[in-house]
Order: sequence, then C-alpha cells, then structure tokens
Amino acid sequence: PDRSSKFADLIPAFLKEVGLEEKVWQQALLNEWSQLVGEQVARRARPGKIQNKILTIFVTNSVWLNELTRYSRPQMLKNLQARFGAELIRDIRLQPDPDVQKPGR
Repeated sequence: PDRSSKFADLIPAFLKEVGLEEKVWQQALLNEWSQLVGEQVARRARPGKIQNKILTIFVTNSVWLNELTRYSRPQMLKNLQARFGAELIRDIRLQPDPDVQKPGR
C-alpha cells in the first residue's frame, strides 16, 4: 500500500485542526499579492486582517483609496476569490492604512 498518499490526505485536516490552514493561505496571499492585484496596486495597498470572511485591504492614501474603491474593487475581489475561493474571502473592505504616517504629524 502507498502510505504517502494517505499521509498527504491527512495534511489539510491536520492543518485545520491546529489552526494553521488559515496561516498557510494567508502566507500565500502575502507571497502572491502583487500577482493578484497588480504591481501598481501592490505598491499602494496591502492585505490586512480577515474577519467574517471579509478581507480588509489597507491603502496608503485617500486618492488611491478612492480610485480602488471606484474602479478596482470588483476585479480585486474576483481575483482573490478565483485564487482562494469565495468560502475564504466573501468580500473585501478598503480602508486607510493605519501604519502610514500622515504628513505634518
């Protein structure tokens, strides 16, 4: 009997049980971010936390936040769902990046 395939079948269940499954796909999200959203967007936006299957995306400034919200949001969501599935990412929320220093502060 081929033991390796049986072992491989257990890995996803094990990862889920120990809570690593989420970490694995979130690491993939970080690694593939620029391919998923495009180089331009990747320089100005980063994936944040995920809560209730809604991924928060932090955007560096209000101009880009407006731009992405109006024009790029549906395509970004489509790309993310195509890669990770709608069961992992139901929606995205764009908001200002809390780690970016505002001028004059």
